[in-house]
Amino acid sequence: MSAAFPSLFISLGLQLLRFPLSGILNTNSSEDSVAFAKPHMKDPSCARSKLALMLWLLIGIIALGCGAIGVLLPILPTTPLVILAAFAFAKGSPQLRRWLVEHRIFGPMIADWEGYGAIARQDKIFACCIMAASLFCSFLVGVRPSVLIVQALILCAAATYVLTRPTADRTPQKQA
Repeated sequence: MSAAFPSLFISLGLQLLRFPLSGILNTNSSEDSVAFAKPHMKDPSCARSKLALMLWLLIGIIALGCGAIGVLLPILPTTPLVILAAFAFAKGSPQLRRWLVEHRIFGPMIADWEGYGAIARQDKIFACCIMAASLFCSFLVGVRPSVLIVQALILCAAATYVLTRPTADRTPQKQA
């Protein structure tokens, strides 16, 4: 998956370059400029302000960036961060959400979660292995027993949550 990591940031950068910021950053008050703005920007009393859109966009970009780093580093959980990015992009940028949902790596995670609240079997196994490895590493570096107990309780709760979610079936269906 390390080959997909640089291409993710390149494609995200290209998507941001094509992102029509004119609807969000439109500062002209003339009637002609308002006509080209996004529909929710026509009404100044609308709760979705320019600042809120930019904030959702920023949250989505940060979450996706951390999720992409999580593909390589087991410290960051990829799936929840990608789901958060999809949620934030839904609020701030439908174009980026569509791109993310159609992404070959992250799209299936989002579809499984939104459609069924499901996590793929390989993702469950990977998550539990990483949790066990992080607890073991904490033990090896000599973390205090009280901290290890708290960490073990939190990781057990997280593993229980992951394992009790429905399992997504990503095997391709054969057509009859």
